[in-house]
Amino acid sequence: MESLERTQTKDYIADILRTEIFKRNIKDGEKLKQSEVAAAMGVSRMPVREALQMLEMEGVLERLGNRHMKVNGISFESAKAQFRMIKALEKEICLILSEKQVDAQPFRKIADAYKGKMVAKDSEGCRKLELDFHQLLSEATGIPTIKRAHEQLLSGFFTFAIGNYDFDLEANYKHIEKISQHLAENDLSKLMDGFEDYFQYYVEILKKELEGMNNEHP
Repeated sequence: MESLERTQTKDYIADILRTEIFKRNIKDGEKLKQSEVAAAMGVSRMPVREALQMLEMEGVLERLGNRHMKVNGISFESAKAQFRMIKALEKEICLILSEKQVDAQPFRKIADAYKGKMVAKDSEGCRKLELDFHQLLSEATGIPTIKRAHEQLLSGFFTFAIGNYDFDLEANYKHIEKISQHLAENDLSKLMDGFEDYFQYYVEILKKELEGMNNEHP
């Protein structure tokens, strides 16, 4: 069985590399070598190799023939595609929640808590609650395979974008509040429209942020 310490270490390394790549501090096309990453972070090669494999599975890195990894980075088109996949899965999840008539109160609680953090101008707290809202969707299905697939989609660029990009807290609250309300009403038509509006809003943010980053890192 894999030790907890090693699991935590590889996740930590993957988080650092992922953030540096998405911030363009590690450039697209740059080559990463296990030994160099391990030396720079002061860790052994084993968790570095596992972290690089995780990022390869996410599409952030590409394996080369000489055992090096090449950075693929993130473009507006690839980011938009990832968000589109999450939107499609979350719409399907809502169909399951509707069929099961799942209690929407936990979603309303997150929306209410978000409003409180927004009033307090706690941006970090709002961002965490927004991720909690998405994670709760798949948890509420009670289906482990859907939960794992959803978590994998959320764990990469999506989490980075919500945690780092500049957005309007009030606009985000309105989207989350509407979706939670439509869940409570079990109104599928409005629920689907709510997800379309929410993700379209984020596509506009992605375009602004990634185009701005391209100008900073030509």
